[in-house]
Amino acid sequence: MAQGFGTTTDEMARAAGRVREVSEAVNGELGGLRSRLEATRGQWAGAAATAFTALMAEWDAEAKRLNVALADIAEQLGGTATAYQRVEDENARNVSAITSALG
Repeated sequence: MAQGFGTTTDEMARAAGRVREVSEAVNGELGGLRSRLEATRGQWAGAAATAFTALMAEWDAEAKRLNVALADIAEQLGGTATAYQRVEDENARNVSAITSALG
């Protein structure tokens, strides 16, 4: 028989927070690396300088995509936790109402 998986709203909220923490750490590392790379800009000339500039623009675009993806993941996890809790609360009210009606 296939095994399922489960979660809680607290676990989802913690996961969202962890994704945010990882995003900040990644941003810090990327920023530091970018600074070190940028420091070498003066060593490039001619076509190499042009290629370096193009590569740094690509670096920036990909770093932005990564940041957006991580932010989206964190937001979706947080939103899912909220929606999940709302449904759980509604289900509890409905069961309580049925129990009271049967009484």
